[in-house]
Amino acid sequence: MGKKPKGKILIPRPQELKRKIRAFRKGGTDSLHVISDFDRDAHKTSSKGNNVSTSYDPLERGIGSAEFIRKSRKMTAYYYPIRDFQDHSVKNKSKKMEEWWRKYYSLAINTG
Repeated sequence: MGKKPKGKILIPRPQELKRKIRAFRKGGTDSLHVISDFDRDAHKTSSKGNNVSTSYDPLERGIGSAEFIRKSRKMTAYYYPIRDFQDHSVKNKSKKMEEWWRKYYSLAINTG
């Protein structure tokens, strides 16, 4: 059995969440689009001086295997500077960010 998460999931508006889940089920998979922001480039990274977690943080903070944590950190060390380097074209940067996401996702599935 794997490790249990250390934190709790706080749902501030449970009725709204239930409504959204019903809408997802009613809409079906053909109309569902998922945006993954594991590298924190599409949302704010802090609030009131505290870091804001991504959906991938639990994998890197204890739920993921030691192999996953080691390899994902190595990937981050390689790709993060590419993401932040201003001289890359948007096309090249987008290609590298998609490459990072695909490798990260594959790593999570295979070693998570």
